[in-house]
Amino acid sequence: GEIGETFYTAIDPRTQPGRDISASTVLWWLEQDQAARDKLTGAVKAADLLVDADPDSQEWAELAEQAAIPINHAAMAFNAWVSQFEDVECWTNGGVDHTWLNSMFEYSGFKNPIPYWKQRDYRTLKALYPDIKAETWGQAHNALDDAIKQPKHAAKIISTIGVDHVPPAPYAEWINRARGAEVE
Repeated sequence: GEIGETFYTAIDPRTQPGRDISASTVLWWLEQDQAARDKLTGAVKAADLLVDADPDSQEWAELAEQAAIPINHAAMAFNAWVSQFEDVECWTNGGVDHTWLNSMFEYSGFKNPIPYWKQRDYRTLKALYPDIKAETWGQAHNALDDAIKQPKHAAKIISTIGVDHVPPAPYAEWINRARGAEVE
């Protein structure tokens, strides 16, 4: 249940020729907290300011830390980060996150370093155990904060249910029927 090393980088949406941001995504972001929106727009502004900053200055170092980067650089950086770990499993908040990772790597000319059999779905685990609540953590829709909150919650669920658990109804009933067992 402990959080190890983390990876975060903002991707500059202007560096993705041929890719679109859907209108529904833009509208969804407009409805989110100002702090979450500021994180995204601040990263793009930092990338713009970085161009004119002195590379030997403290200002440059601070801007580089927060600046959005091209999508192919993000793919390379993530690939390098993941490669330092053995037997990585990737938990995301739904299958679409895995699709987005695959899309980023394909667009950037790389192979996703997380094989499909190591991809896990936190959203399904959360839906199976809705009574085990997540603790508040960080800023909602900040990618790094979400990436910390979700495994904390997944670990809480797994430690609560234990190894020898009975799935919650209606899943237990469905599993028993699938096994051909009588349902009481």
